[in-house]
Amino acid sequence: MKKFKDFLREFRGNIDDFFKDNGRNPNWDPDDHLRDWLRTVPYEATLENGGRLKFNNALEGLEHLARSEARTSQARHFGKNTSFGNYFKDASLTHDRHIVNMSEALEKHGSLPDFLKPHFVQSFSNIASDFTIDENRKLADPDEGNKTMAAFMNSHRGRESTEENHLSHLINRVKQRPDEGYYISPSEMQ
Repeated sequence: MKKFKDFLREFRGNIDDFFKDNGRNPNWDPDDHLRDWLRTVPYEATLENGGRLKFNNALEGLEHLARSEARTSQARHFGKNTSFGNYFKDASLTHDRHIVNMSEALEKHGSLPDFLKPHFVQSFSNIASDFTIDENRKLADPDEGNKTMAAFMNSHRGRESTEENHLSHLINRVKQRPDEGYYISPSEMQ
């Protein structure tokens, strides 16, 4: 008859095999496990002006950055070779930089499970791409896409090309939804 510690040992062995088989188990998907982990981790970015933008949930932060990056990339093509097009080119680069910074910070996060470390970069990239592809699919819809892009571009018309302006829709989102995070401007920190 097996003792409790034998069952425990067997259970631990099965769990270790599940997480260490690196994809040999057809049900094992590191992207899903990373999504679950990202939901539990906050992410905070310091902007060039000294402001701080925080997301209570890194997955939501990544989603907003990736979807916004898709919009700025689309807007850049509408205003080719104009100052408005250059604004969105800079905005797209700002979003890319923040996605890279988020990836690098989270990869070094102390609570990242060991079994995800070898998969982190690829899985993070896959998740960001999924959000971008989904947003591009929405923007391709003639009715919804045109309305979304028109509103998005108009909200940025006439603005100076600064990081804070590029991320203004994200800043406004967390100001309106404090359960998702917060933004502290440099003047509020003084």
